[in-house]
Amino acid sequence: MTLIGLFACFGIVIIHPFDADVVRALSRSPDPPIVLLRAITDVGLSTWYLITAFIVMMVASLMNWRALKPNHRALLALSYSQAAFAFTAIAATGLLADLAKILVGRARPKFLDLYGPDYFRPLHVGYDFASFPSGHSTTLGAIAAILSLWFPRARFAITGLALVFALSRSAADSHYPSDVFAGFVVGFLLTILLARLLARRGAGFRFSGNALMPALRFKRTSSLHRCPARSQFSS
Repeated sequence: MTLIGLFACFGIVIIHPFDADVVRALSRSPDPPIVLLRAITDVGLSTWYLITAFIVMMVASLMNWRALKPNHRALLALSYSQAAFAFTAIAATGLLADLAKILVGRARPKFLDLYGPDYFRPLHVGYDFASFPSGHSTTLGAIAAILSLWFPRARFAITGLALVFALSRSAADSHYPSDVFAGFVVGFLLTILLARLLARRGAGFRFSGNALMPALRFKRTSSLHRCPARSQFSS
């Protein structure tokens, strides 16, 4: 985790000199893929994910658990715990990003021609000076981490696609690439850190060898399909 954090800081330093050129190129590009990115830039809005996770938690809470079969109760418990994990990860990383925005106070790209890419007003509250880090990208980083934990075999495809969606914030002239990268890394790493903390307590996750990313604690075994009446969940 420490090495990845250091690599992320190094990445921000490398990307930063190209902030202005990339924003100008993407925000003015008439290419259909870039236009599409601008149209879907709100895919990183945290509200939709928080509402979905909250609904899953509420539905699971209101169900009659005692009336369910043991294997169904286990699935419901898994759904509830992972919805709670997703809600906490997205909300916590989003709040941290909002706090960082206020502390840093970087001017948004719309002020590029007026102030340049490195104008800051620390402790300024408001949209105009809340460029670093990108909140949408932080959410997408958290979502990428959550989905990578749920579907580890597809983690590289998931992370790559989420990064493309995050770059839409530069195409929409809302954030510099370094803002996007920083937000994505913060969301991703803090979500993995939360999963590891839960794994240490045996809550929702478990460590899988020396792997950085923990695995889901409850997992359906093949016996569930062979003999539903005696279904088991491995931990």
